[in-house]
This record gives sequence, structure tokens and C-alpha cells, in this order.
Amino acid sequence: MVTSAQSPSVAPRLPKFYCPLPEVIHPGGDEADAHTVSWLDQFGLYSDPVQRNRMASTRCGRLAAFMAPLCPSQDLLNVFADFCTWAFAFDDEFCDEGPMRFKPGEQADAFSRMHRAMEIPEYPVDPDDRYAMALRDIRIRLDAFASPVQGDRFTEWMRNYFMIELRKSGNAARSIRPDLNSYAVARLYGGGGMVFPRLPAAFEHLTLPPAVQARRDVHALTEMAATIVCWDTDFFACVKERERTGDGNNLIDVVSAQYGLPLDEAMVTATALRDRVMVLYLKLGRKIRAEGDPPLQRYCLLLDHYIRGSLAWDIEAAAFPRYLRSDGAVPVTFTGFADVPSDTDPTPLPVESIAWWWRYDPVRRYDPVRAEGGTGPGESDEGLATVDGQ
Repeated sequence: MVTSAQSPSVAPRLPKFYCPLPEVIHPGGDEADAHTVSWLDQFGLYSDPVQRNRMASTRCGRLAAFMAPLCPSQDLLNVFADFCTWAFAFDDEFCDEGPMRFKPGEQADAFSRMHRAMEIPEYPVDPDDRYAMALRDIRIRLDAFASPVQGDRFTEWMRNYFMIELRKSGNAARSIRPDLNSYAVARLYGGGGMVFPRLPAAFEHLTLPPAVQARRDVHALTEMAATIVCWDTDFFACVKERERTGDGNNLIDVVSAQYGLPLDEAMVTATALRDRVMVLYLKLGRKIRAEGDPPLQRYCLLLDHYIRGSLAWDIEAAAFPRYLRSDGAVPVTFTGFADVPSDTDPTPLPVESIAWWWRYDPVRRYDPVRAEGGTGPGESDEGLATVDGQ
């Protein structure tokens, strides 16, 4: 069995991805690439020249162009590219690979400065804090090119990003590895998982009414979009992360540990979990579109582009220096797209923290009250109610 600290000698072949969403790209990706490399150097978001070169070749402008193909201006696309750059650099230096990932106390100090720099951009809390000043710059430009309302919302979204990274650091310091249930939530918010899907709507000044924002089915759809993107990325990053950290904070490693599976079998099982989320996302998205007004329909479209765009970039990025193994080898092999999902089981996943999404399945709803005393979500039809007699 391949443990999370080991890397396979041959690049594993990824299972085919089920993603029946159209791929679109913004024409300003190259311009955003050139801009964000200059911005990276302006704020010095790297620990050494090697890391700087890895970051400069990551092509965050192209990532932004894939994830936000309908972005209404080049200025805002540049902001998105810069946030992608900030997030990658921040994760590497503070969260995933750097020594700070074992120091939750020091992280708490740093994160509070970063968040305050966004919250009150009029006052540079610490002009020598590279990451805080870079976030302050993003907030100022969001206020100018989108609106102060969107800049303020961005600041609020970042709270959970910092909180979950702090929790991960506390676990790493205590050598606690995540199980599938806790990992599902950590991955949802870690790395900005719930920040990225909301930014394309912010760029368009698309603010859903409070009653719509509070709808549980809309929140579930957003969480599913973020989860699909984060899990897809885990497939492409799993070998790189095993080599550089081996901390088990990757879907493939979590599935491998939880079910006692070698790497190749863990990928198959993880694909089935991922495809079941995708099937539910597509069903619920169609229902919300059919019943929603144009702004909500637009929001759903932006989520679609976010999912497909991130995967398009993942496929390209597998050969970028950021993901290459230490010996220069490509870490994984992309094998293409699937016409049908690998698993069509309509019951909730056996992951309590996200099983609630299935309560909003347009065809079958999961009712935790009816399921009480049964075998648990995802293990039987207990607790599943039909809708409209279906």
C-alpha cells in the first residue's frame, strides 16, 4: 500500500473526469499573466528565488481567464489573477509547505494582520507585511473596479479561509490527520474554496437579494461547486503533495487511509464520490435555473464556468513547474473525459458534514429524521423521500 509519505515511481493515470459543462476562456488571460508576475514581484510573495520562479510560471492569469470567462473588464480579471497568485503563494509559505504550518500561534498573529489590512484599507497595519499589503491592494482595487460593497463581502469571505487554515495548522502541530468527514469541510474552505466561486459574481455587481442568498439550496449548490473544484485539484496535486508534505490533506490520501486502499484504488473510489456530487450539482442547478429569475440563473452559469475552467487549468498545470516532482517528472497522467459518471448512486455520500446537500435533490430528498436508526446516509435507501411522487 502506498502511504501518504510515498510517491509512486511512475506517474499514475487519473480516472476519466465526468464534467459535461462547456469550456470557455476570457481573451485577456495572457495580459493577466504578465500583470500578475509583475504584481508578484511588487509585493515579494515568495520565500526564495526557486519559489519565485515556480510562482511566476504558474500562469495565474490563465487560471483566472478560465474560471471567470465572462469577467466584464481586464482590470477585474487582473484582480482575480492576483488573488490566485496570492492564494498559491500564501498556501505554500504559510499553510502547506512552509514552517509556519506547524505554528498556529504565529499564524493567528499573521492572519489577523492580513485580515485587518483588508478590513480597513485606509490604514496599512504593517507596511512591511508582504501578504497583508498585497491583500490590501486587492481590496482597494475591488472597491474601485467592482464596488465597495463587493470589496467588503470579499473581506468577510476571507474569514473562513483564515479560520480553516488555522485549524489545519493546529492539527498539523498535534500530528492529527483528517478523516473524510472533517476533510470535506476543511477542503471546502481551505485554499479559498468558498471565496473563488463567488468572485465572478462580485465582478459583475451581481448581488442576489438577501432572501435568495439565504436559500439553503443555493448555498448547497455553491458548496458543491467549490467541492468539485477542490477535489478535482486534489487528483492533480496528490503526488506533488505526497512528495513535499505527506500530511494527508488531500482527498486521495484521505480516501486511501479511511478505506485502506492503495493509490490507484483510492483514486477510483474518490472519483465515484466526486461524480456523485457532480450528478447532484447538475440536477439541482437545472432546478434552480428553471425556477429562478435572471440574476440567479446568471449566478448558476458563473458556477458552471468556475468548475469547468478550474479543471481546464488543472489539466494544463500538471506540466507546470509548480506541480512537477523533484526529479522533473510529470506527477500524474490525464486520461480524458467520461461521457457518463462513474457512479450514479442517488443516495447521500457517507460523509455527514456534506450529506445535507441531498435534502435538496430535486428527485429524492434525504430526511435525517427518517434516517435515524438506519445504517446512515449513503448506505441504504433509509431516510430518502420521493418528491412529487417520484
